[in-house]
Amino acid sequence: MSSTTDKAKKAALVITDRDLEVLKFIGKGGLASVSQIQSKYWTGAKEQTCRERLEKLQKAGLLNSQLITTRNPKGELIFTLQPAAYKLFSRAIQDRFFNNVTNSEMMQQLLAQEALLKLEKEWAEQGKVLMDWKHEREIKGTLKKQQNRGVDTSQVEVGDAQATIRDETTGEIYEVEIEVDGEYYGKMLKSKIDRFAASNKPTIWVTTPDRAEMITTRISNHPNITLLVV
Repeated sequence: MSSTTDKAKKAALVITDRDLEVLKFIGKGGLASVSQIQSKYWTGAKEQTCRERLEKLQKAGLLNSQLITTRNPKGELIFTLQPAAYKLFSRAIQDRFFNNVTNSEMMQQLLAQEALLKLEKEWAEQGKVLMDWKHEREIKGTLKKQQNRGVDTSQVEVGDAQATIRDETTGEIYEVEIEVDGEYYGKMLKSKIDRFAASNKPTIWVTTPDRAEMITTRISNHPNITLLVV
């Protein structure tokens, strides 16, 4: 009887366009927190409104939820996709999802999602449009294909994301590397910064407030690297 009831509940839920966008956002980032989802898709609404819809999607078998302490010792509610959610999208979209986020990747992907939201807003205010956002696995996958064709990619520095932007005023389209700060210190941090500096590519270094001053000092002599605090 309970199985029949569960199926009836799932069948009763109408998936909206916003639901699909939310699921896609979570899928491409691997995960997303309630606050991130609310800020992008329920702007101006109470968190409870957003949370209630997410709970319905979870009951429909489309989302998993988890309370993690990666960023907040008090706990932060995050959502990931269940296999049923993938079936709502084409193979091309599914292939771009960040699947099975590991515990070691959670902090990186949460910060990457924060960076995406903040940068998308900043660029829009500057008359720029975010055309595409590739995550680390996508970038590495592209490099792997190039290697298989005999292209030497050994000197390519891989960031944690890559944004493609169009300037609406000039029509220029360009790429920006996104590097999410980890627990790097000393020589390891210097080496990583130096590699991105040597690439001469526009790079945004994403970090948290507690490390902002240190990173600012370390990148001060590298004009192609700018800081984003999230």
